Amino acid sequence: MAKQEMIFTVVSCLILLSGMSFAQVHHAKYIGSGNHLHLAEGSGAVTTLYAAPTAFNNIMGMAMDADNRSLWFCNGVDTTGGIFNLDLTSLAVTTLLKGDPVTLYHPRDLIMNQDGDLVFTNMYAATTSPTTVRVYGLFKYSLGKLTTLATAPRKVYWYGGLEIDIDNGMYTLMESADVVSGLFLQVDDNGVVNTLVRSGISARYSISQDIRTGDWYIGSFGHYYQVKKGSPRATSITPASTAHYYAMAFDRASAPRSRIVSMYKNHLYYTDLATRVVTSVTLAYDTIIKRELEFYRGRNVATTKTGPGAWTIHLSFPWDAGENYALGLGYSGVRPGVQLPDGRVINLAPDALTFLSVNNLLGNLFNPGPLELDSRGEARAALDVSSLGSLGGLRVWIQCLVVHKNSIGIIADPVGLTLP
Repeated sequence: MAKQEMIFTVVSCLILLSGMSFAQVHHAKYIGSGNHLHLAEGSGAVTTLYAAPTAFNNIMGMAMDADNRSLWFCNGVDTTGGIFNLDLTSLAVTTLLKGDPVTLYHPRDLIMNQDGDLVFTNMYAATTSPTTVRVYGLFKYSLGKLTTLATAPRKVYWYGGLEIDIDNGMYTLMESADVVSGLFLQVDDNGVVNTLVRSGISARYSISQDIRTGDWYIGSFGHYYQVKKGSPRATSITPASTAHYYAMAFDRASAPRSRIVSMYKNHLYYTDLATRVVTSVTLAYDTIIKRELEFYRGRNVATTKTGPGAWTIHLSFPWDAGENYALGLGYSGVRPGVQLPDGRVINLAPDALTFLSVNNLLGNLFNPGPLELDSRGEARAALDVSSLGSLGGLRVWIQCLVVHKNSIGIIADPVGLTLP
């Protein structure tokens, strides 16, 4: 029996028999605060990782790299700003793109897409004689080249959060955070813009998707806005404890209950969506408004493109060195998933591709890797469909989980790939 098949058989037995529950929440978070990057613990303790020059005072977007060992972040202060990388071991900062008034005047939020490219919102100044016009839009940095994906139809920022829709792979973002009638938008890699919600949103800086349902949540003053999957409207959701919910993100989708982590000034807020009960932690630091947070070493699965139709799958579970893992694919989406006895969910709808991938029946198309995490809790797998020709934009999802001797450990959030 092949090792991948053996591990899948063990996982199947654990699903039926195991009742042991593993914590599926992230306890520590990276936060940007003025010209500082901090690490905030669940206890409220704060460690400063980086203090930028005084003029460099508007750290906003953050994203873990595919290696889960470094952090991308951006700052929007003209020539002193740009896009940077913080090595989380050495705490050394390197510059990827330096800000300038013409091409990179005000980067706001950024993410890493399925190919390992950086995608970010930005404003730059385009000179149209005899005047200079500010251009707002969505941009991509790939293989050393900066390109414009789409520009805003109006002279407003596209900066109220930026994420990728787990279902369709589209870049999802808010229009200006300062406009009550702002738009909730999706943009594809060809620059086609689709408006999901047209009005009624007085949002601020962050959005996040509940993978369990596909619904979107938008942080705001004293409440969240919910955009249900397929709905053209945003509905106000007021938690039991009113606060401002600016920087926000969902905890792991495998948890028994959906939980939003958010920040405002020197507080961390945890909102249980089922009960709307909010618990909070006071941070031992400043009261500057935080616009972004990223979970500590929280990118368990990431993909980078290695060629046409080919990707490396990066696996990182820093606290599970030497443990086995199970890795599977599916083309039916992430819902309803597989319910575990302890309440957790494996967010992949099993189908024929799942069966083929976990039983090593895909040949050279899929290599699940060593099926054992190394001394850093890492492994590499690969997907290469280049030999199949055009697949018409077929979307597949990747799911990975850690397998302990008698239980299922951390279940990563699924990752989607749109095939050529």
